[in-house]
Amino acid sequence: MTLVELMVGVVLSMVLALAVFTVMAQSEGRKRTTTAGNDINQTGNYTLYLLDKLVRGAGSGLAEAADYALGCKLLAAKDNSVLLPRTQPLPDPFADVDTGAANTFRLAPVLIGQGQTKPAVSNKASDVLIVMASTSGLASVPVKFAGKAEGSELKLDNTMSVAAGDLVLLVDEQPLEATGGPVDCLVQQVGSTAAVGASSKLALSGPFNASAVNGTGAESYREGSARALPLGSAAGGAPAFQVIGVGEHNTLYSYDLMHTTASPLAPIADGVFEMHALYGVDTDGDLVVDRWVSPDEGSGYRLARLMDGSPTATGLLKQIRAVRVGLIMRTSLPEKDVVTESIPALFADLDASLQYQRTLESDDEKRYRYRTFETTIPVRNTLLK
Repeated sequence: MTLVELMVGVVLSMVLALAVFTVMAQSEGRKRTTTAGNDINQTGNYTLYLLDKLVRGAGSGLAEAADYALGCKLLAAKDNSVLLPRTQPLPDPFADVDTGAANTFRLAPVLIGQGQTKPAVSNKASDVLIVMASTSGLASVPVKFAGKAEGSELKLDNTMSVAAGDLVLLVDEQPLEATGGPVDCLVQQVGSTAAVGASSKLALSGPFNASAVNGTGAESYREGSARALPLGSAAGGAPAFQVIGVGEHNTLYSYDLMHTTASPLAPIADGVFEMHALYGVDTDGDLVVDRWVSPDEGSGYRLARLMDGSPTATGLLKQIRAVRVGLIMRTSLPEKDVVTESIPALFADLDASLQYQRTLESDDEKRYRYRTFETTIPVRNTLLK
């Protein structure tokens, strides 16, 4: 072979190799784009499933059996350390959660904190959901006090609806007009060896049992109007008292207000760029959503307004029949070129004042692919009431 023939062969080989690598690179790019799109589609649907499960069960054992306790200030302690009211703000990404009274949470099936997280990736305010529910495997029926509590022992009409080791919420069924709002409610724990069912006396002990929280103990509740509401086991199937919102790295987090797990703050889904929500309210008592409202100051359903402990706030809590949740999902890796000019508005079928439009402000943001997901979730336990 001559030198010219060798050079021609090398050139042809290089051209062929370049063509092959170009095709492979384009194929790999399309594959990554397709895979990334499929990933956020699957993650978006999975995230909606998790939120639907939590919100649909909100108020279980609370709304249908003890709606007079809605709005009561939650008092709880674990291992002699006060959990609620909190002694300091929640950890990130929930450090800006504001219920109107510093670090205080009140009993409610589901609440929306508008713009109370600001994840660094989005750099825009995102909403927070606060969900509360009993998980008692027995009848979630409040049990009357048969006498004033003495020390670490409750006197109840019966103890059939609780199990050893369960958490119970002590509430007071006094007329709101007489008290100016619901009486504070206290979390206690049934002893692991308590003779439940066989006796009307219920021994209290365990990590969540406290002699008093902020001056309120079991002996503070009087016979006649006091009730013990089962919340479920502290070990397995713990009651859901959770705060849910978007944090760092496009991750949706939950925080367990009752600290029933070793790590109260936990990631539950990734790829979540922003989360926004609306209330569906029933203003005439026919169990049908009459209108959708934003959880802002103008609507009257701002979080601080619902959590002020007044009879009016309790009435508003009873009107919440559904929650509409919208998610903006984003792929984890950027594309080489601009691929997204705009994101469809959330809640586009509603009035313009209720819609949320996320504007992409830079080419860096436009190099990612986005998907929007929405769902309407009935708060079925308030509907049962």
